[in-house]
Amino acid sequence: MKKVEYSAHAKIPQAHAVSVYFCGREQCEKGHSFGPMIRTQYLFHYVVSGKGIFRTKNAVHRLTAGQGFMILPDQVTYYEADETDPWEYIWIGFDGTDAAQIVANVGFSEKSPIFKGEPDGRLEGMLVKLLDCFKNDQNDKYSILGMFYSVMAFLQQNTENRRQGEKGYVEKALDYIHHNYTYRIKIEDIARYVGLDRTYLFKLFVKNEGIAPQEYLIRYRLEHAADMLAQTKLSTTQIAYSCGFRDSPSFCKHFKARYQISPLAYRKQAKEI
Repeated sequence: MKKVEYSAHAKIPQAHAVSVYFCGREQCEKGHSFGPMIRTQYLFHYVVSGKGIFRTKNAVHRLTAGQGFMILPDQVTYYEADETDPWEYIWIGFDGTDAAQIVANVGFSEKSPIFKGEPDGRLEGMLVKLLDCFKNDQNDKYSILGMFYSVMAFLQQNTENRRQGEKGYVEKALDYIHHNYTYRIKIEDIARYVGLDRTYLFKLFVKNEGIAPQEYLIRYRLEHAADMLAQTKLSTTQIAYSCGFRDSPSFCKHFKARYQISPLAYRKQAKEI
């Protein structure tokens, strides 16, 4: 017997840029299916576990945990749980004047209705929070819409990264470093921003840049520190903090290891040129 955890309907007026109408979570029976049929709204399913198929007029897609599919309005679709490992999924149904543009921006279309993600728990966590908003008796529309847009943002980011491939992930990591090196950021922060596991980001970074992300971050900070030593009158401590180092001794240690000269000696040498 199939288990339906819950399904809820939002008390939101339909005349909105986006209206999230319903969502739910279901552990399907073996071979459990829907369709073929059409929907009048957009319906996104995210596979939490198990396997199944999603069929449109263009193709048959086999999906597993971490992946998902978008059903577009007025299109005939069919989906079915696997006979041996039936899927459990979370779904959300929505519509509105901006819905079509949002779906297109995220990367879904009639020919490309599949989300090719990884079962890392982040998207599932967002969807669970959205479900919790529906379960709340107050049914607050702003909480619902806030979580909905968080889900769409995650889907868009994932799609863009995959389109760009490995280089896209690395470029995004570099962009984060270049804009945040003055803060005490960690590699975990960079990995979280890019949307990758730290270990995988390390492998991609070494493959594309030839060095580890931590080493790149230190070098980037030191390059800016060297410029500041040569062009400003700031103290070593001020420069250290301005470039993201935790203290002056740590900065001096890294600087000397990189340039084989102390920061003060470097400044003196730069002024003599």
